[in-house]
Amino acid sequence: HPGDGHPVAGGPACAHAGPSGVGYSEIGRRLPRPLGLLARDAALAAVEDAGIGPEVIDGVATHPEMPVVGSTRGAVDGTDVVTIGYMLDALGIGESVTWYNENSYGLLPSSLIEAVNALVAGTCRYVLVWRAMHMPRGRYNGWTDPEVSGGLQYSVPYGALQGSVPFALAYRSYLHRFGASRSALGRYLVNNRRNAQLNPRAYFRGKDLTLEDYLGGRMVDRKSVV
Repeated sequence: HPGDGHPVAGGPACAHAGPSGVGYSEIGRRLPRPLGLLARDAALAAVEDAGIGPEVIDGVATHPEMPVVGSTRGAVDGTDVVTIGYMLDALGIGESVTWYNENSYGLLPSSLIEAVNALVAGTCRYVLVWRAMHMPRGRYNGWTDPEVSGGLQYSVPYGALQGSVPFALAYRSYLHRFGASRSALGRYLVNNRRNAQLNPRAYFRGKDLTLEDYLGGRMVDRKSVV
């Protein structure tokens, strides 16, 4: 929501806008409730945390796309993704919203940036920003289209679609080119897990990870470890 002139971290634009509330849904694998209802839970929790009611929300922003390519999966609103239209109906705020942003690129940070821009410009006073994702059953990124073209024809046949595989390949290339060891990434991951212990809702809360755990984990291949 628009600030009262007190600066917050992030630069001049953020001096006029800042977070009011944060909300989470239940987090887990194979939850019985659909993604749309979980997103609604998170939105209502954020609204309550901000000390306002849904009726005052006049801006919404999200990056709804599911990172799946080459497949018709991930297209059902409320099940695979949660679009602006779904959230407006779920909260009953279609009449009060005067600004919205539904990004196709840039992931959630782009939605947050556009929300700040809208607040600073005075287009709206309260923006609800969310990102809803889930892990479908079966193969997450199985390619089902009959054809592949462009740059994807050099990666799809090898299973290097979106997700961890392209990042793992780049990681292995980095290790090879610069003579780095797995310990470098391990320290980064251990610190991430340490930070998770500070969040009572984090999935890995209470599940410590040491560098020895990472280096001694079962190797799936040269790029992945469990």
